[in-house]
Amino acid sequence: MSDEEEPKERQRLYDAYRTELDKRHVSNAENLDKSVLTYSSGGLAFSLGFLKDFAPHGHAVFRWSLLTSWGLFTFAIALVVASYPVSQKVIRIQLDRCERYFKESEEGAFDESSRWETLSEVITILSGISFCGALALSAIFVGLNILEQP
Repeated sequence: MSDEEEPKERQRLYDAYRTELDKRHVSNAENLDKSVLTYSSGGLAFSLGFLKDFAPHGHAVFRWSLLTSWGLFTFAIALVVASYPVSQKVIRIQLDRCERYFKESEEGAFDESSRWETLSEVITILSGISFCGALALSAIFVGLNILEQP
C-alpha cells in the first residue's frame, strides 16, 4: 500500500468500525429495557403470585429463600440498569481507541484496557449470577411448598 493510499484506507476502516460501534450502542440501549422488563416482571411476578397462594394461609416454608430471591432479582435488575452507563463509557473508550488507531496510526491503541471494561465485565457476571441465584431460590421455595401442601 502506498503512502497516499494508507490514510484513505485507515479512514475507510475507521468509518466501518465506527458504524459497527454505533450499532452496538443502539442495540445496548434497546436490549436494556427489554431485559429489565422481562427479568423483573417475570421473576418477581411469578414469585409474588406463588406467595399469595401460600403465605396467607400460613403454610409457606423456607420463606427466607423467597425473600432472598426477591433481593437477588432486585440486585440483578439494578446491575443491569447500572451496566448501561458503564457500557456507554466503554463504547466511548473504544471509539477513542478506534480513532487513534485508524486516524492517528497509533499501533498500540487496541492493546489498552481500562477499569471501565473490567467493571462492565464484573457487572455482567454478577447480574447473571444474581439472576440465576434468584431463579434457583424461587424454584426451591416453590418446590418445597408444593411438597409441603396437604
